[in-house]
Formats: sequence, C-alpha cells, structure tokens
Amino acid sequence: MVAAIVALVDTSTGAALVLKRFDNDREYPGRWCFAGGEVRQGESIGEAARREVFEETGYLVGELDHIGQIESTSETDNVYAIECFVTTDWTGSPVDYPSCEHVAAVWTPLEDLEALEPAAVATKWLARAVGQRFRPPRGSTCSNQRRAAR
Repeated sequence: MVAAIVALVDTSTGAALVLKRFDNDREYPGRWCFAGGEVRQGESIGEAARREVFEETGYLVGELDHIGQIESTSETDNVYAIECFVTTDWTGSPVDYPSCEHVAAVWTPLEDLEALEPAAVATKWLARAVGQRFRPPRGSTCSNQRRAAR
C-alpha cells in the first residue's frame, strides 16, 4: 500500500503540527503522528497528501516538498510505502478537536519533535528530517531568542 504523510511547519514560530491518535485507535493508539493516509485509486501522491491534510487538520496545502520514502509495517502487519512531505505553505482554519480521527493537534517546537511518542517509524523519520532541515544551529541567535521567549 502507498501512503503519504505531511509535516506542516510554521517557520515563524519554529514549530510543526502533530496530531494525537485516540487511545482506542486500531493502530498506534494514543500516539503522535503527522497528517496523512493512504493514496486512493486514481489519485496522485501529492493529491492524497493534500486531501489528507485538509481532512485531518482543515488546512489547504500549497507547495509540498518531498523529503523521501520509507517503508513501514503497521501494528496490524500492513506494509506501507510512505511518501514523506513537508510544507510551509498552507491556508485555512483548523478543525475542532477532538475530530473524527484525532483527539488533539499541537504545534510542537521543532527541537521537541523527536521526543514525541511517534505513531510509526515514518513519523519518527520525518520528525528527524524536519528538525534537521528547519531547526537553527545550536547557539544561533534565533535558537537563543526562542528559548528566552518561553
């Protein structure tokens, strides 16, 4: 099966949007994830990524940056080829949480992404990639300013 996940990153705050699954979910109960899901027949991977973000968050995504593909086996032994994307280009208003798919959505500081209890290997992999791409180097002025603002 082919799926897509998308990390929405707000560069002005240095945070990424993560979603928390319900405790009674079939796969990865109570774990954190990025918006995403399976690619439907006749749908491109980019279309699926944008659709899933809209359904799960309420945000309309513009440009997507493809980070890579990772294979993941779910807790119910489904094997997925997961296309991983990041975007800083979205508009709209968030859905109300809890929603039909997630109990909560949280803008998480980039430096905290890898510490979350991820839903799957792809979530952890994309969290690391996003952190490396967008997090300022340690000791930089931006990093120090963000810490002081907390």
